[in-house]
Amino acid sequence: QLVSGSGDRSRTVRRIVDEHELWIREQGRGGTRAELAKVDLSNVDLSDANLAGANLSEAILEGAIMRRCGLVMADFTCANLRNADLRDADLGGVNLNNADLSGARLIGATITAVDIRDANGQATGRLWSANLVDANLRGADLSGARLNDADMQGADLSGARLQGTVLTGAKYQ
Repeated sequence: QLVSGSGDRSRTVRRIVDEHELWIREQGRGGTRAELAKVDLSNVDLSDANLAGANLSEAILEGAIMRRCGLVMADFTCANLRNADLRDADLGGVNLNNADLSGARLIGATITAVDIRDANGQATGRLWSANLVDANLRGADLSGARLNDADMQGADLSGARLQGTVLTGAKYQ
């Protein structure tokens, strides 16, 4: 359910999410991919939305609620996700390069590599890693999150909570 301070903004975002979810269901033959680059979505509630493959590069999602969102292969390059609530979200193969996730809640989130599939949907045996290169995770809560095979080189984890976090195969310095 989308909730925000502006009814018009909420309706517009809901239409974009609905069109994007149709795009996913129809495998690109119907609907429209969500192009939300540089859009201000501060404090919007996107809980349970499926925005897999969406373009959210440089978007402002400060304080956004994105619990249980499907965000597989979404692009959040340079996005502002400060204090966002991403609990239990699926961020497999996501691009969070240079994103600001300071203070974000990623408890129980899945931020792992995903199988690359061929045109018939069959796994190829290759993986696409989640990209957290140079991401700001200062003070983020990653408790219980899974970051298997994630590329975290240069990520700032200062003050981050990592209790129960799985980092098997993750690359970091």
